[in-house]
Amino acid sequence: MSGLCIFKATLLSHDFLNFVTFNLASAAGEEGICVPYVHNYAIMYSLMSSKRVVDIGTQRFIPSYEELMNLDFYATPARPKNVEIRRVQYNTLGEGFARRTIAALTKEEPRVTLSFFGARQNILPYSEFSFFLASPSKPPKIIRLGKDRSPCLLEFERLKIVKKMKGTFRSSHLINMADYNELKDIHVIKISMSPTPLFDGEFEGEYILCEGVEDKYIVALPERLFLDVKAN
Repeated sequence: MSGLCIFKATLLSHDFLNFVTFNLASAAGEEGICVPYVHNYAIMYSLMSSKRVVDIGTQRFIPSYEELMNLDFYATPARPKNVEIRRVQYNTLGEGFARRTIAALTKEEPRVTLSFFGARQNILPYSEFSFFLASPSKPPKIIRLGKDRSPCLLEFERLKIVKKMKGTFRSSHLINMADYNELKDIHVIKISMSPTPLFDGEFEGEYILCEGVEDKYIVALPERLFLDVKAN
């Protein structure tokens, strides 16, 4: 593998973003929770599919976790910069289906019945997120993200890699601890998400000091990629 470049990325959604939520509905009544973050696995799936065809007809091929961990790039989870979430209500049963069901149960003529309604929360178009990407090649400008594969525009700033360090640090991005073997959390906040939680705060381990046009950043990469980063 050639040396990795580190990019500061801005993600701008151009449609409603919707992600699958597991086992969180009970905390919000009858609807699932939509948090204003994007999991790094969702971003990596999207970046991966931009490099190859993942849909053939109606069958979709989803890469495994092991395949994700063997990629030559890595994306961090995305923080919100300017994000708006809206509750959407919808009819879970078609009216015709409801009438036929009532008629079958009562053996009466079909009659008008009340619809069954559900609700979900969507991230609105033109919501903006930021994340970091380590990649040996130039990233794409457009990806499709989320359950509905919504189009998102990406803008990147290549960062100067100042030096690699080890010790206690506060990361400039959220951390998915499942991707790290030796990183330790010191003082962190846990963000419950599926399939793995994310963490924000203070950590101990190896990290990279980077410099952009306007600011400096601390980036932590999984150990498998850390050695491929060279100061420039």
